[in-house]
Amino acid sequence: MTALWHEQQQMIEAGELTVDAFLDELEDFIAHQVHNVDLGNVQGDGKPVLDSLNAQCPMCGSDLAVTPRVIGCRACVFKFYPEVSGKMLSPGQIEALLTTGKTGVLKGFHSKKTGKSFDAALKLNNEAKLEFVFSRKPTRA
Repeated sequence: MTALWHEQQQMIEAGELTVDAFLDELEDFIAHQVHNVDLGNVQGDGKPVLDSLNAQCPMCGSDLAVTPRVIGCRACVFKFYPEVSGKMLSPGQIEALLTTGKTGVLKGFHSKKTGKSFDAALKLNNEAKLEFVFSRKPTRA
């Protein structure tokens, strides 16, 4: 393709082709290529698609702005990152956390300190900060 474009640029220099004609052909070529892209085998990155939430800010009750990496309140300082200790929360888990203030036990968190995986529930504390809630193991007698 680049060889053809180089040839056409030389034709423009020689006055045999106009810039507008070259750009029209280029636009048609790109439109044709984009139209023929096969998306059948394209897979995402495994992260849930989150473009809206059925939840309000847990601090002030205002609407939340949703981006792929952060959820933030439009009216106050509340911010929430959907990826927690190496685990991407699902949209349902995020909504549960924001509406009820907690989740059930979730598997697959990864500790930066120890390098080990762990399971825990999540909760929002009184300042709407995220905390882990670990299940208590029964004590042996």
